[in-house]
Parts: sequence; structure tokens; C-alpha cells
Amino acid sequence: MVPRAAIVDPDLTASCPRETIAAAGLDCITQLIESFICRFRKPLPRAIVLESLPRAIASLPRLLASEPASGLFSVESDSRAADRAALSHAALCSGIVLTNSGLGLAHGVAAALGIACGAPHGLACAVMLPTVLNVNRVAAQADFAALERAIDSDAPRSAAAAAAAFVVRIECLCHEAGVPQRLSALGVTADQIDWLAENSGGTSMRGNPVQLTTTELRDLLSSIL
Repeated sequence: MVPRAAIVDPDLTASCPRETIAAAGLDCITQLIESFICRFRKPLPRAIVLESLPRAIASLPRLLASEPASGLFSVESDSRAADRAALSHAALCSGIVLTNSGLGLAHGVAAALGIACGAPHGLACAVMLPTVLNVNRVAAQADFAALERAIDSDAPRSAAAAAAAFVVRIECLCHEAGVPQRLSALGVTADQIDWLAENSGGTSMRGNPVQLTTTELRDLLSSIL
């Protein structure tokens, strides 16, 4: 399942519908964030995140607000093409950094959500992302502040204030993308929560800054059902 090569061509994404752009874009952003705050993070991948995440966060809302091309070879604006290129670059970078650092809670749960209710992976990550940020808000405060400062040079000097601004920024981005706030919107039912808590794990979950017991994860998932 490991390819010998990957062709990352922004033009191949030109006709993607809005919901695909939203899910794939937020999956990319989740991967960048989780690898940056991962317990097993490494310096070089973190530097790649600081370069690529601001561009992705700037480009995604603009792509969501504009109309996709009607076909692969349709003419589109230079600005839209540039935004697609920025997100494609960020997606490639997110694959590099997650491989070399790791991920966290969002991806640990997203895999189980895909099995339990067939949720598209990117959408499952996006639904979990705001919750993950709040779970890790204290433990990853310095990292969140660093990300906010990379995005906004006028970010608050206080680490707590900058971290809070970053969390709000991502929550607003998810809202703008139309991401549901509840797991029930993905088709999750109350009787699936125990299974999800018991089967959300692996290396992604071990990388989360805050380590949750199965009971704590069950309570967390119940709170956003």
C-alpha cells in the first residue's frame, strides 16, 4: 500500500466540489496541527508546519467561497489556482510531517468513525478538530500560540491569549466550511459510543499531548454526540 511515487498536481483538484475541498482541506490542516503538537514531534517537521499551515488556512476559505471549475480544463482565476496550489503544497507537507512526527486524538477517533458509520475521513477529522483543540488547550498552549503567531504577526504576546485566538480561528474555519458540530450528524448513535471509545487508538492516539483513558474518551465522545 506504499506507493513508489506520488504526483501532487493542483490542476487535478480544479473540478472538486465544495464538500470535497472542505473535507480534504481540513484533513490537511488537522494533520499539520496534530503533528506540530504531537508528543513525538520533531524539530524539522515543526518547521515545515510553520511554513505551510498559514498558507493553507488563508487559502481554504477563499476556495470555499468561490465556484469550482466546471471541468478539468476549464479556465479559472489566477487567485483560485494559487489557492489550490497552496493547499496542495500543504497537503503534501502534512503527509511528510505526520510520517516523521505523528498525529493525535482527531485521527485516532476518525479511523474508528470511518468503520462505525462510513464517515469520510476528512470530514471525521474536521468534526473532531475543535474538540481536540480544547482538550489539548492547556498542554499545547505554547504550540498553539506559536501557530497563531505564524499565521498572524499581530497575534497577542501572551501565550494564553495567542493560543485562545488560534482555537477560535480554527473553530470559525470549521463553521465556515459547514462542518457539523455533533457526531450524530455523521450517523453516530448512542449505542456506538462504547465501541468508538474502545476502538479509537493506535499510534495516532498515543501521540496526543493529553492521554485519555477509555472512560475519559467515552465521556468526551458522549459530550459531542
